[in-house]
Amino acid sequence: MPRNEYASLNVTVHRSIEAPSAHGVKELVEEWGMNTAMQESFWVITYDSGRNLRRVTEVAHGGYRDVLVSISTVLTAVLASGTDRFMVVHNHPSGNVEPTTMDMALTKKIMAGANAAGLYFEDHVIIAPPDKWYSMTANGLIVPSIIKGTKNPQAAKAFVDWVLTKEAGELNVKLSNRVSVRADVPPAPGAPTLTSVQMVNYDRDWAAANKDRILKLWQTTVGL
Repeated sequence: MPRNEYASLNVTVHRSIEAPSAHGVKELVEEWGMNTAMQESFWVITYDSGRNLRRVTEVAHGGYRDVLVSISTVLTAVLASGTDRFMVVHNHPSGNVEPTTMDMALTKKIMAGANAAGLYFEDHVIIAPPDKWYSMTANGLIVPSIIKGTKNPQAAKAFVDWVLTKEAGELNVKLSNRVSVRADVPPAPGAPTLTSVQMVNYDRDWAAANKDRILKLWQTTVGL
């Protein structure tokens, strides 16, 4: 799943329900026919600290065996929804629900990007026909932000809740010049707002069909 800097967003505001569990995601994507689709697609599901669903965003659509996913587009989908908690889901038309080496590498990149941006990446769910699903969190491949078995879980939750407040957002902007995910926290002087960032239209189907040719041309050009 090579990185693609110019993937566009296809944002769809979903119905307002409690953010789904991994099993709930399976039922949710079945409504879209994703469990029987013959092409891979990659979705970002965002929700707030109260587990209220914000948006379901398709960020990439590929072929039978793979899909091009841009880390920056995944994170932009989260930030554009005005929250900082998310999970991702994609399908395996082959029927094999186990994560591939490329799936694991992509998950690590998303986690690294989320950590750098101060976002909570909570699960990567894989769906496969006819009704299979695999949760990386349930299988111990993604560790929640609050350590299981901690001596002070209530204090940890209180800290996470405070981090999401307007006060913490303003402090973060002041000390780090980062952009807050809260719409009521203005960015640092000179920094753009999230809503002012323009997306670039991108033909994902064309990119998927021409991936091998473009990669070969790039490798030949740079001498790899």
